[in-house]
Amino acid sequence: MGDLSHIKTTLGAILIGCMLSTALSGMTAVQTFLYYRLYPKDSFRIKFLVISVWLLDSTHAALMCAATWDFLILNFGNEAIADEIPLTIALTVAFTATITFVTHLFFSHRVLLLSRSNWYITAPLVVLAFVRLSAALVSTIEMGRLRSFHEFVQRYGFVFTLGLSTACTLDILITGAMWYFLQMSRTGFGEMDHVIDVIMLYTFNNGALTCVTTVVSLICVSLMI
Repeated sequence: MGDLSHIKTTLGAILIGCMLSTALSGMTAVQTFLYYRLYPKDSFRIKFLVISVWLLDSTHAALMCAATWDFLILNFGNEAIADEIPLTIALTVAFTATITFVTHLFFSHRVLLLSRSNWYITAPLVVLAFVRLSAALVSTIEMGRLRSFHEFVQRYGFVFTLGLSTACTLDILITGAMWYFLQMSRTGFGEMDHVIDVIMLYTFNNGALTCVTTVVSLICVSLMI
């Protein structure tokens, strides 16, 4: 039997990633269901956005499950599979980036509204969102072409890292901008300021969670590269 020391950081990482992905996808499904029950009067545009994100996330989870089946079941005992990139894995990168892109644009629009249409602040956020999406799409294309983790990391690892770094930067900028403009929206009335405080806390928690997740992913990728 050959050296299996790499299994933990390759197939093991894929298995853990699949379990976390399906768990989070289940949470997203519950939140989607609750949204439609609690906010039936929201505009069609918002409802369409919510269902689109849910469908993208569900597809991403299905691709992860398919990739895990391919790695651990269909190629059980095949050590060489650890370096191969199936199409399902490559597509997960594109779907993740698409979900992130939609989310970043949504919150960038919130920044635009809070800043009273200040495009000097919003435009860079939109540009960075497109940069993050472009980096992910390039990564997906090259993963599908090379079909080797080793070759991809050697040639285009910096593109993948660029995508994660941009996503992290966007999370920080969007959270900071929303926090600032919400702070500037205080009225001096206790009840209204309490509502703003709740929104600020939600904004910080939401931005911090996504930022920490992206940073952890970036660190893992950097260590593996």
